[in-house]
Amino acid sequence: MLPAFNGMDVITFAVEIEKNGREFYGAVAGKTQDPEVKDIFLKLKGQEEQHIKDFEQLLEKTTDHQAQETYDGEYLEYVKALVDNHVFNPGADINELAERVKTKEEAIDLALRFEKDSIIFFAELKNVIALQSKEIIEELINQERGHIRLLSQLK
Repeated sequence: MLPAFNGMDVITFAVEIEKNGREFYGAVAGKTQDPEVKDIFLKLKGQEEQHIKDFEQLLEKTTDHQAQETYDGEYLEYVKALVDNHVFNPGADINELAERVKTKEEAIDLALRFEKDSIIFFAELKNVIALQSKEIIEELINQERGHIRLLSQLK
């Protein structure tokens, strides 16, 4: 049987993912010569910093809620797969990812993947947190949607 998994664990993963996003956006902004890309990626870096603070506050006041499972450990396996396959998973080498980005388009595509992966992950977070915290998660999802719109316009 897999170990217990709860909302606090998922929020902790979310904080780490957002930290990696912040680092990636900062690294790309620092190496690009394109002023528009630099400006947008610095803005995104700042917004990721705010998301980290939001999640840390959520950690302080959230109570756990167990997700519905058809067998013990089902949800853990699912969330672990989401985390492991997230472009900026907690084990990702962000500097290496940023160094591999050679064009504006590659940076935007990777950023778009990050934002999409984050929306999926945050949507799942709503299944394991108390009802009063779901509005905060929904607001963060809406912000990520805004990032996708911004990046798509830049592309």
